[in-house]
Amino acid sequence: MKVSSKIGWVLVALSVVLSVWVLAVGRTEALTEQTDYEVDASGNLNIYDSVTSIDGSSFAGRTDIKQTTFPSSIVTVGTGAFQGCTELTSVTLNSGLQTIGDQAFYNTGIGSITIPATVTSIGEGAFDGCDSLTSISVASGNSAYRSSDGALYNAAGTRLIFVPNGKGGSISIADGCTTIGSGAFAGNGITAVTLPSSVTTIETGAFDDSKVSTIYIYNTGASIGSLGSSVSTIYGYAGSTAETYAQDNHITFIVLGNSGGGDDPSPTPDPDPDPTPDPDPTPDPDPDPVTTYTVTFSLDGGNIDGSTADINYTVEEGGHTTVPADPTKSGYVFAGWGANVDGYTVDSDIMQNVTFTAKWVASTTKKDSYTVVFDVNGGAEHYDAQTVSEGAYATNPGTPTRSGYTFVGWYHGGTAWDFNANTVTSDMTLIAWWKNNATGTVSNGTGAATLGAGRSGGSGSGSAGGGHSLDQTPTTADGDLDPRLALCMAIFLAGVGVLIYSRQTKMQFLANRNKR
Repeated sequence: MKVSSKIGWVLVALSVVLSVWVLAVGRTEALTEQTDYEVDASGNLNIYDSVTSIDGSSFAGRTDIKQTTFPSSIVTVGTGAFQGCTELTSVTLNSGLQTIGDQAFYNTGIGSITIPATVTSIGEGAFDGCDSLTSISVASGNSAYRSSDGALYNAAGTRLIFVPNGKGGSISIADGCTTIGSGAFAGNGITAVTLPSSVTTIETGAFDDSKVSTIYIYNTGASIGSLGSSVSTIYGYAGSTAETYAQDNHITFIVLGNSGGGDDPSPTPDPDPDPTPDPDPTPDPDPDPVTTYTVTFSLDGGNIDGSTADINYTVEEGGHTTVPADPTKSGYVFAGWGANVDGYTVDSDIMQNVTFTAKWVASTTKKDSYTVVFDVNGGAEHYDAQTVSEGAYATNPGTPTRSGYTFVGWYHGGTAWDFNANTVTSDMTLIAWWKNNATGTVSNGTGAATLGAGRSGGSGSGSAGGGHSLDQTPTTADGDLDPRLALCMAIFLAGVGVLIYSRQTKMQFLANRNKR
């Protein structure tokens, strides 16, 4: 009996010691996981160099974060990563960043943003709801995007993607822009927009949820999807598609003039005529007039993002011209730009009007079309290969599924593939990347760390982990109870059982002895 009692107490003591050890180790592991970043007392978010991916909703709704500078290790910012961080006013993105997810910075307080040259994909609504955002700037050398007058375009400048919500007053549409993208002016405060003759397409939803009430449309055959409910007046040429749209949608239409030459059949009167001439008009002197020249880029049968139109830029005297993206042409290799003025290159100081024409060299290695293969990388689906014309866009085959993983996106050569911006110029395989739901890491073969959504915690005050809500109970990656703690509980119960058995045996022995 004494032996069994001692065994019981030993088991109980052992279970207590082991439980304390498991809890201590579990707390240490939890702290290690949660030191990927910290928020200091001034609201600066410091993300450590070990982090390569900021998962979706990682910091969503945090009001203690006011500014952050990304470390050079960050490659991906997930969907809604900083959504609703209304006090976040300054973000510096790192060179090396490749992907900005949908609504990544939605409804934040940032005033301006610079997109690094390495970014190849910006998700839908990434900067929507940012009412203080007045300017988006794209670093030189970016292969997917460019900026002009604070707005975001594709690399060729032919598609207007987004005008910042906080940009007021007016906007100058980039020379050579052919398409106003869906949602381009969503949430914007600009009230009047002039679309030059280069704009041939206005996509449906381009002006939805905007304050634009007046639009000037100079292209007589522009394709107009929808102008939104805020537009009340359209200026354009008689007989144009703009006039037809205005009539069909009961919008006031004002004729600009005769696009076909000759007298304007419907001249627009001066809205504020002044029949009394100034008896002594004094011209407004211009002591320092600015001289500008037109620089034209002729594609000579090539195309940029499907457009074959010449691209024109207006350059101040002595300035340097913007150079469009390299064009493509079936069966040829682009060999640079040739000028119609001796000695001029695209890097020359512009001192007169000049035309640069694309030079082409016949290629026997180029093909008219290429094959795009989709590797689901463990996913359940199978997607047929696509045959895509040279310089055209592949079609997104869909979103594959995989048990225990979340689909990150389609990648080529380690870079996220944007089906709306990247064109096909060779046979290629697009590979599905996956995030392990248990570990939070991306299955790209690097084993790199990611900053998971489950680590966002509450509104921190600046300690390591930024005020995480730390779970003191050790668990597995799937959230189950740590088996080591379960073993301790089993040992404890065994010890209690032995003590109870020993006690009952002793009581039975005493009872039997008293009967004698």
